[in-house]
Amino acid sequence: MNTIFQLLKMDRKHITRDPLLLLTLAAPLLMLALVKWALPLLPFSLVTKHPLILGALLLMTPLMIGLLAGFLMLEEKGQHLLRYYAVSPLRYHGYLFFRLLLPVTVSVFFSVVIIILYDTQGYPLLSLVPAVAAASLQAPVVMLASGSLAANKVEGLALSKLLNIILLLSAALPLFSGWWTYAAYFFPAAWFMTAFQTQYFIVQCFLFSGCLLVSLGWAVYFWKRLLRLQE
Repeated sequence: MNTIFQLLKMDRKHITRDPLLLLTLAAPLLMLALVKWALPLLPFSLVTKHPLILGALLLMTPLMIGLLAGFLMLEEKGQHLLRYYAVSPLRYHGYLFFRLLLPVTVSVFFSVVIIILYDTQGYPLLSLVPAVAAASLQAPVVMLASGSLAANKVEGLALSKLLNIILLLSAALPLFSGWWTYAAYFFPAAWFMTAFQTQYFIVQCFLFSGCLLVSLGWAVYFWKRLLRLQE
């Protein structure tokens, strides 16, 4: 337990000292403020109330939190703290479980705040429960990808841009028609955004389940890769 409190204390110190990490943490609320309050002030009309926009906000939230968690892990990797955690009472697996659980919890919190502040315009709240569950799992996937593919924060920053491009493209491809768009479903973002294009709850649950399964597949892959790097 003491090790977990030490991790939380170090996370707070790293975030408050690094403007990039602070901006990443605040990004979900900044995006919400942009869509809800800033865009309606423009002299021309823009669609700011649409299920796809709500879906994009819910999807981008765990991506930002996952990038933040990945940066924190890379910071600890750069300081050679992972070996210390491996011999601590927490052990390395316990450290990874903590690193997985924290971004999921923060993502769920921010997602609930966004749902409360964003006008859902009658969008069924029952559909938002599996949506939040499916979206929040993206955070540990992004974190594990950063921790297993990048060696330091510089590489992590470049990787984060690449991950954002891949995930945003996969989320946008289902909006088009063509057999080639099915390649996007190798990534969870495509399943997630497709669910916001239908009003049928059963179909939404199927798509959110697909998002969860694909996310778990990527999480297991990056988890095993991360464990191999520590051997």
